[in-house]
Amino acid sequence: MIHPPPLRLTLTQHQIVTLMAAGWHNKKIARHLGISSEVVRAHQRFALERTGAVTKFQLMAWYGKRGAIVEDLRGI
Repeated sequence: MIHPPPLRLTLTQHQIVTLMAAGWHNKKIARHLGISSEVVRAHQRFALERTGAVTKFQLMAWYGKRGAIVEDLRGI
């Protein structure tokens, strides 16, 4: 079986997708990372384009299938 190549996201995109998968909303992600909500949305758009996903849910599923570890960060 041929495996897809690893997903190439920037560190910030990786952090945002991980936090999204943990149930965080954009404003909380923005506060945590010290960036604006608009920047969070821009990184989400770029990650969607790179993966070919149409929705945020597809992005998280696509990313999770490729071996990304999604930790529960809600306690931070």
